[in-house]
This record gives sequence, structure tokens and C-alpha cells, in this order.
Amino acid sequence: MTISEAIKSTTEKRPFITRMAWADPGIKIRPTNSPEGCIIFSPYCARPSRGWQPTAEDLTAEDWITTG
Repeated sequence: MTISEAIKSTTEKRPFITRMAWADPGIKIRPTNSPEGCIIFSPYCARPSRGWQPTAEDLTAEDWITTG
């Protein structure tokens, strides 16, 4: 699905989105309406990072899914 479809499909139990094309399934994005923007969660970082910067490929991809 597209990124907008994935965001609309998030639920309380599955509040994150991720791409199937990403090699690491541990990376996930939490869409927010806060000034910090989307929050990225990664096993490579000690804590979540704010202000995820998507690439043009991320924005046009159709392999987005929701995850818990």
C-alpha cells in the first residue's frame, strides 16, 4: 500500500508503518501530528529519533505495511 494508505490503516495495536523493501524489519516509523513529525524507531539507536526524513522513493513506494 502507499504511505498515506498505511498511515490511515494504523491502529492502537499496530501504530507503526514500515517498508517491506527495507532490509531491516526492526526499523519502524510512528506517524504523528506533532511538531516533531514522524518518529523513527530503530534497533541501531538507543532511543527513538524525531523528524524522520523520507526519500522520494519512500514517498512513492507501494510496499508500506502497518506493524506493532
